Amino acid sequence: MATLAEDRMVWAANISSDPAMIATANWARCTTFMATGDYRLGLRLLSDTRNFLVRELNDDDRDVLSVYGGLHLREGVMAARSGDSDAAWSHLDEARECVRRGASDANDPYQLTCAPINSAIVAVAVAVELGDADEAIRRSQCVHIPRGFPAVRASHHHIDLARAHLWKGDRRRALESLLRAEQYAPQQIRHCTRGGTCARHPLGGFATSRPAPTRQ
Repeated sequence: MATLAEDRMVWAANISSDPAMIATANWARCTTFMATGDYRLGLRLLSDTRNFLVRELNDDDRDVLSVYGGLHLREGVMAARSGDSDAAWSHLDEARECVRRGASDANDPYQLTCAPINSAIVAVAVAVELGDADEAIRRSQCVHIPRGFPAVRASHHHIDLARAHLWKGDRRRALESLLRAEQYAPQQIRHCTRGGTCARHPLGGFATSRPAPTRQ
């Protein structure tokens, strides 16, 4: 079903003839590549998409700039999952350059953002995917999620942070992060593979004193 939805999104975006919409559809299409671990194809698609979109870049169009930076952020995560730390951090540097040029977290037409909050969240995620708990926790200190920020993104951030705390042996902070993730988006704990795997460990010692939703 997810693949079918992605194909229809790409089809509709191509009909629109909007380069940023096409880029956003390709960004979404990489969700399947991330889920299946086919990072090589995903990274190739994102790179080709950036090369296609770069012709539309200018500092007067912050929406397109945000989409371009969003492609770099997703490439950073995929590179980290593939084990390429240099490429991962390089993509985040490129996203930060988009932030400097004016990319915004509020991107209504395309719902794809790169700055500044989402960039900080992805930096934590990249550190986690690279297995660097200390770096993830250090970078998380710069993340301050405001009201109205997308709940799924906020929840996923706290799941990533829970994984970092768990690796450091800090089960209490790991649990606290999972509880925050649950407050933002309970389905992430139930259905996200990383959230569920993490939850099964830190909750063991605390479950009897916690409310039912997280224990389940």
